[in-house]
Amino acid sequence: MRVLTLMFDKAGRPVPSEMDGYFETDSHGLKDLIDLDGDGRAELIRQSFDDGYWITSLYEARDAHWHLIKGQHASRVFPLYTRFTNRANHVPVSPAVGRHPTEDDLSNDTAIYTGKLTAVHWAKTETSRDPELILSDGTVCTPIAWYSSMVVVVDGADGRTAATLGAPENAHKLLDLIAKERFVVEIKGQRRDPGTGEHVLEPTSCIPETVWASDGASH
Repeated sequence: MRVLTLMFDKAGRPVPSEMDGYFETDSHGLKDLIDLDGDGRAELIRQSFDDGYWITSLYEARDAHWHLIKGQHASRVFPLYTRFTNRANHVPVSPAVGRHPTEDDLSNDTAIYTGKLTAVHWAKTETSRDPELILSDGTVCTPIAWYSSMVVVVDGADGRTAATLGAPENAHKLLDLIAKERFVVEIKGQRRDPGTGEHVLEPTSCIPETVWASDGASH
């Protein structure tokens, strides 16, 4: 499933986010959107699968953004791993030696890279729509268009505009505008590398979920 959330910051501007994963609904709505620890902040439970394990990740709403929880929260430790078995299984375990299940980081509260977007290259093949984003410090970011959930936001004095890679034409226009005007951008979130199953942590590459740009006049 895909879960699209829209929160609002202190200035009343929208903060969009889209997450894919295994979620559950009932007649009341999304069961995975709850307050686990009773502190008045919503949490979103996301489940994914990697290297033979179900991975349960937890995101908490903080200042209109999603924060990825690492470690103890309420009565559980996150990320939480359960084995992929033929029968229903809810027993948390530690990954076995040689196994490296890796969760995506789809948070949008902290920038991994900050700089200027100097160029955008779009794949011109029918089998790929992945853009290549070149930052001023040489960082090369390669969002994965297959997920179509990466959010591009332009924050200006007159308002905030957003699009996802699910609407590539709109995202294309925003990214080209960011590069042309040399807006300051914050790169947020990090997908695991689908080729290796691990995060790409080299300083010259990234697989982001959010590109947040500001024209400098909006603050």
